[in-house]
Amino acid sequence: MIKKYLSILAVTAVATAASFGQGTLVFANSSTTLVRFDNNGTITSVPTSGGFVEFFYAPVGTLAPASNTDLNPAGWTFLDGTTRTISPAGRFNAGTYTVPAIAPGSTVAGLVRGWTGVFANYQAAVAGGAYIGYSSVFTVDTGDPTTVPPGTAAGITSSTPTPFTGIVLTAVPEPSSMALAGLGAASLLIFRRRK
Repeated sequence: MIKKYLSILAVTAVATAASFGQGTLVFANSSTTLVRFDNNGTITSVPTSGGFVEFFYAPVGTLAPASNTDLNPAGWTFLDGTTRTISPAGRFNAGTYTVPAIAPGSTVAGLVRGWTGVFANYQAAVAGGAYIGYSSVFTVDTGDPTTVPPGTAAGITSSTPTPFTGIVLTAVPEPSSMALAGLGAASLLIFRRRK
C-alpha cells in the first residue's frame, strides 16, 4: 500500500515539475513602448480603427522577417493565445504566458507583429490594405517558475540586453505602386546596359 502511494506521489511530482518546466513571460507594453503607425509620414500612437498584436518567439540569433508582408516568418513560432486588441492609446496587455519547449530562465528572441482595422488575422490585414508591421527582434529572459519561491515572469519591455521598444505599422504597398517600382527598376537596368 505504501509503495502505491509513493508511486502516485512520484508521478504527481514529475507531472508537476514537467508542467512548470518551461519559461514564462509577460506580453504587455508600456507608455514608452507603444504601437504606433505611420500616417503619411506622421508617426502617431493611436492606430486607425483599432488593431491587433501577436507574439512570436525563436532561438536567439534568428533573422527578422524579410518584409512586413511575410505571413509565416521562417524560424519563428507563434505563441498561441497572444493575439490581443490594441487600445486607442497604442497599448496592449495579454498577461503572462508559458513558452512551450523553452527552458525556464533561458533567453529567447521575441518579435511582435501588428495590424490595424478589424481584420481577423494578419493575412487578411495584408490583403485588405491595413497598416501592418513587425517590431525589431528583441530578447526575453524568461521567468523560472521552478525555483522556490517561483521566479517572476519576465516582461518583454524589461528584458536585457535588447528589450521590446515598440512597433511602427506602415501601409501595405499597393500592387500598382509595386508594379510601377518594378518597371522603374527594369528600365534603369535596360538603360544601364545600353551605356
